[in-house]
Parts: sequence; C-alpha cells; structure tokens
Amino acid sequence: MIRKLREDLKFKKNNPVFRDSVKSQLTELRKTHAIFTLLAQNTNYSWQGVKSAGISLFPDSWIELPQYYSTSLLSEQSQIEIGKHIGELQFDQLIFNGFAPYFYTISVAAKKVNPNLKVKVIYHGFLAELSNNEFQQRALKQMVDGRISGVIDTLGFAKKGLALTMNKLHNLDCKEIIYFNPPCQEQQPYDDTLNIGNLVSDTFRKNFHNMAAAGFMCDNSRLHVSNADDLGYLGDNSRIHAHGFIEHADFIKLLGKMTVNLHATFSEASGGQVCSESISQGVPCISAYTSAFFDYDDELKDRLIVQGVDDSWHIYQKIEEVLEDRDYLSKRCLEYSAYLNTLAADRMNAFLGA
Repeated sequence: MIRKLREDLKFKKNNPVFRDSVKSQLTELRKTHAIFTLLAQNTNYSWQGVKSAGISLFPDSWIELPQYYSTSLLSEQSQIEIGKHIGELQFDQLIFNGFAPYFYTISVAAKKVNPNLKVKVIYHGFLAELSNNEFQQRALKQMVDGRISGVIDTLGFAKKGLALTMNKLHNLDCKEIIYFNPPCQEQQPYDDTLNIGNLVSDTFRKNFHNMAAAGFMCDNSRLHVSNADDLGYLGDNSRIHAHGFIEHADFIKLLGKMTVNLHATFSEASGGQVCSESISQGVPCISAYTSAFFDYDDELKDRLIVQGVDDSWHIYQKIEEVLEDRDYLSKRCLEYSAYLNTLAADRMNAFLGA
C-alpha cells in the first residue's frame, strides 16, 4: 500500500493540471491585488490550522498550493515555473503562509524574474514542536537562511516571543503576528443540555484526555469530541458525541453551539484556533498559559486560564467556575475578540510595511 501511495504521488507530481491551475489563479488574482499569500492545501487536520489562519489574514487574496500532508504535488520544475510566473506578473509582495522547504524554490524563481518583489513569510509554528521533527527543523532553518541571504525579505511569527528570539539569535527585524477572529454568527445552542466542547486532535500536546475527563465529570454534560475511540474508560458513551473531521466553516458553527469549549493544551503557537474562534462566537474557552492569547485582558487571563493543565480535576474545577458566570464571560469574550482584531490589524500593517 505504501508503494502504491508513493506511485500515486509521483504521478500527481508529474500532472501539469496542478501547475496550470495555480498559474491561472495567479493571473486572475493579479487583476485586483498586488499583495497575496500562497498557502498549502490541508489533508484533513494536517495544515488545517495554518491554512485557516492564513485565510483569516488574507481573506480575499490567497491561493492554495496542491499538497498531500507536507509533500508538494508540484514537481520542482512546476514550482520554478510558478515562481517565474509570479515574477512576470509584477506582484508587489508574495507572502508565504507557513513554510515548507519547497516554498524556497518558488521564492528564488520569483525574485530572479522580479528582484523588486518583496517575499515574506508568516510562520505559525513554535520551538516545542521541533523535537524529533526533521521536517520542521529543516523548514525553519531554510526560512531563516533565506532571510539572511535576502531571498526572503521579512519574517513574521505568531508565537509570542519567537520574533524577539529570532531577532536576538540572528540580528533580524522579525515581526509579531496576531490572527484575525471571525465575525460572530447568530446560532442556537446545540441542545438544552450542558455541552462541553473538547474539539482538538488526540496528539499528546493537545492534552485531549485530561480535558475529556474534566468535561465528562460535569453533571449531566454532553462531551463533544472529534474522535471518541479511546474514551471508553470514562463511562456512559451515550454522553460522548464524536463529530469526525468537519470543514472549517461548520467547525466554527459547532464551537458556537457549545456551552463552554476547552483548549488547555501543552504547547501552542498563538493560543490555538479553537480558542480564538470560540470566543469570537461568544463561547468561553478554557485555555492554558502556553501562549499569549489572553495577555491583553487581565480579567479573562485570570478567569479562563487553568493553572493545573496536566490535572483533569483542576480543569474540571475551572469549568465549574466558568459555568457559574457563563453569561458575563460570554459578553467579555465578544469584547475581547473585537479588541484582538484591532491589535491584529496593527501587527499586519507593520508586517506589510516592513
């Protein structure tokens, strides 16, 4: 099966339809925009958060590169041709959303044709995920080397402190990025029960099981997850609703139907899309201090950040505290979401102006 998958990928890489489609989209986009972002296609949840963040930052000026997980479906020659086409179209700025090593090939080809093109990167990763992760290590190093050599003109980082770290390590003028939150949509609660959203993946850093146990301990609660296969130890499975993979627009709607959402993870880039999208819908989201997400509001930082992130009982107690004042916190979340969007605009203006 692995051999067949490799053969399928090799065939797709040699398929000129992908290259021609991207070039056609670039030509059409240039009629209305001088600045745009290239982002990688997601495979289920792989690259989904990065893609969603990029679209939030450039909702009308993005083009998706065909990709399977982190493998480009464009041959190296197709990547070069796309880069040349970007140069020929005389865009002012090419902004890569996230960074895969093959983005570098596109950058070099584009700047060779148009040396005045500003190539910029918004990096959504964080240092904790570099452990035993050769792909991310290589991508980050190539991105920094590209900035030092001049192939890349500006780097932006979503993880608080990472821009300052790179400035110190490499004497660079990196920028801090804050994501835009989506507008609030009017919607009804999922049902009349207490609905706890634990809508994260089951990777270790997401702290899925601690949050699942905490939500399940709430009396008469219904626990909403993506995958419930490993939760048989909790008890009555009829109280667990597994939703599977959900397209992003529907995912935001689902977050908005919850009583409270959970996102107390061990490591995050920017607070996590679940957290930002939850509060944008007026649903309190319990988080952990692994990012700067609530740094701009001391009250919410105190009331929505759980200190015992690796303690299911501690998370359960925080849920109970939030539920006691849920309506007030819902209002404050909406206010904070709007404020974050003003900060996001300021950061983006600084990034684009660099």
